[in-house]
Amino acid sequence: MQPEDAVPQQAGAASRVDFLLRETGVIIETKMTRPSLTDKKVGEELAIDWNRYQRHPDCQAIMGVVYDPDRYVSNAAALEHDLSSDDSDPATRVLVIR
Repeated sequence: MQPEDAVPQQAGAASRVDFLLRETGVIIETKMTRPSLTDKKVGEELAIDWNRYQRHPDCQAIMGVVYDPDRYVSNAAALEHDLSSDDSDPATRVLVIR
């Protein structure tokens, strides 16, 4: 596992993935909720990040890990369901941990 791997620039914006499991091609993006980062905002941020990450040459799948100890995400199951897809390219999965 290597932290903070660079992603090719898109529209002048650079990104870094939180973790890259290079052997398997899995990118892991982490988020920690707060009063200003709830369901909608987490989903929007992950969608933007994932759009960039799919351009990474090693990306085969993307996992989002959302740490929500104070329960700012009102419907964790819906967030996980809506953003997880085995049919997308790359495949995506979200896990909300409380």
